[in-house]
Amino acid sequence: MDQPNTMGCVICSRQVSLRACSSCGVHLYCSPKCQKEDWKVHKILCATWESFKQPPAGRVDLRRVIVFEVSQPVVRFAWVPVRWIPGEGESYDNPDVSGVLEAREGGRLGGFALCNRNAVRNRYMKNPLMINHRDAALLDGSPTNMGVAKHLPPGKAAGGRGLVWKGPLIVLKSQSEPERILNVDLRDFRDVADWLAQWVLGLA
Repeated sequence: MDQPNTMGCVICSRQVSLRACSSCGVHLYCSPKCQKEDWKVHKILCATWESFKQPPAGRVDLRRVIVFEVSQPVVRFAWVPVRWIPGEGESYDNPDVSGVLEAREGGRLGGFALCNRNAVRNRYMKNPLMINHRDAALLDGSPTNMGVAKHLPPGKAAGGRGLVWKGPLIVLKSQSEPERILNVDLRDFRDVADWLAQWVLGLA
């Protein structure tokens, strides 16, 4: 049975004997075993969390996202501006990711995958993640995404021969009713990593 992604252990979702990561203070673990299992992924962004806890200059129009760089083996937090679009029938946040895309991507993306359940951890997310990408990236000769390839390569389950992510990858977090863009955090990165682990196997 799926468990909600609440403030339990980031690996097993247990809510007993919890201790926070001594560096970021965000990730909670129920045991040294769970912390050790998470470290390979957690260490990618843990050290940079402090400088991204609050938006620069107190700007309320910025949202924290996760960027997997295409041309270099880098995964990082970034801020993107969001504009509220009012409407009679539907109002929504419109994020502008052009400032965090590499120049050759043309400043725009065409598609996204919605991640609202972590199949690896057997839990669902209160607010789904939007895995933003270009629709035709796997078919149009786009280069391998080095951020994904370096930090989240196909593992033993795929025999090292799983699918390879190509083109840009930017992760946002959404809320419905009203349709808002929220800040992505460190716990969301664990869910993204697990989603990609499923994707390389063709299961996501």
